[in-house]
Amino acid sequence: MGGGFVPFRRNVLYTRASETSILPLPDEFEFVENRQRWGYKFRFGLFELSDHDMGVVAMAMQADTALLDL
Repeated sequence: MGGGFVPFRRNVLYTRASETSILPLPDEFEFVENRQRWGYKFRFGLFELSDHDMGVVAMAMQADTALLDL
């Protein structure tokens, strides 16, 4: 890296979590408009999760939610 190039980095904090199935979660997500087509939004790339949805994922994965800035 030279010539003044400075890469962009996000400040990330990792915590322990457990792998879990997403199948029981679509009813709780705010971004889901149609339960039958809950994965449709993923076809268009990245999108921002609300604090609520991030909390749903964290709780399902048994992550330390105290570390989340919600």
